[in-house]
Amino acid sequence: MRRCRDKGQVRVALQAAGMPQPRFAVVRTEEDLDEALTRVGLPCVAKPVDDSGSQLVRWCGTRDEAREHAALVMAVRTNVRGQPAAGAVLLEEFLDAPEYSVELFSVDGVHHCVGITRKTVTGIPYFVETRHVYPAPLGEAAEAALRKAASDALDVLGVRLGPTHVEIRLTSQGPALIELNPRLAGGMIPELVRLAHGVDLLGQQLHAALGHDVDLQPTRAGSAGVAFLLPQRSGVLRRVTGAEDATRLERVARVTVTGRPGKEVRPARDAYDRLGSVIAQGCGTAEVDAVLDKALGILGLELEDLVPSSGLARRDGEEGTRR
Repeated sequence: MRRCRDKGQVRVALQAAGMPQPRFAVVRTEEDLDEALTRVGLPCVAKPVDDSGSQLVRWCGTRDEAREHAALVMAVRTNVRGQPAAGAVLLEEFLDAPEYSVELFSVDGVHHCVGITRKTVTGIPYFVETRHVYPAPLGEAAEAALRKAASDALDVLGVRLGPTHVEIRLTSQGPALIELNPRLAGGMIPELVRLAHGVDLLGQQLHAALGHDVDLQPTRAGSAGVAFLLPQRSGVLRRVTGAEDATRLERVARVTVTGRPGKEVRPARDAYDRLGSVIAQGCGTAEVDAVLDKALGILGLELEDLVPSSGLARRDGEEGTRR
């Protein structure tokens, strides 16, 4: 578990096992950065080795961007969870390919694939997850390749019990592992699994921890997805509109608003910039995507402009500015 919590150690272990993954380097001092960038190449992704929620994860197109962001990461002393930060940067080759996550559950070293999630993220330079759809629409060969890559990674790292969330990009050369998390997925994915297939992963995690039998057998066949509400510009949130109307849409399971009036917002750089979410159910991914799109079209954000000289906000008008 200690090794799984350090993205750099995960990379080293997978490299030793010959598993496909991006080129990488772990950087702990600014003096080591230039050599690391030469090995990894540009563009690259720079991230802390020990954080979550896309915190301080950034695409860097130039050496100057990489140097600036690496210095920012190495200066952090406490991560977003309030834990002491490692102060190390993981540089990775940028792989421009579709992203999926494989949700697994291990019992006595046997890895059961619960399913695969299709993930959508914001455009560069940040990688905030904007939508998840479960199960991902995949052909048999692609699904088998993703399952095997995730399961092999768990063997390499010695995971034997409990849920894991393995993020993989499916490149033209095959799966390349991005991150391995020895825990349940975030981003409402366990709820999507429950709605789509009737499997309560949180309940099964508790069963496993207590030494009870684990039941991962689906009880229904469907699809579910979540889309996150993101501001498109900076400002002060006045209110989120349309939540009640979106909730009344057929196939919408839940609308959650997390943004509070008076909160200063910005275009998303990490998961903590999201202001709410919509969860939808359907018979397939196309129906789920359509419902999510319709719900997002109803929701709106009314913002006030920030006034740089005073830090106060200026209203955009009586109706505000929609998302």
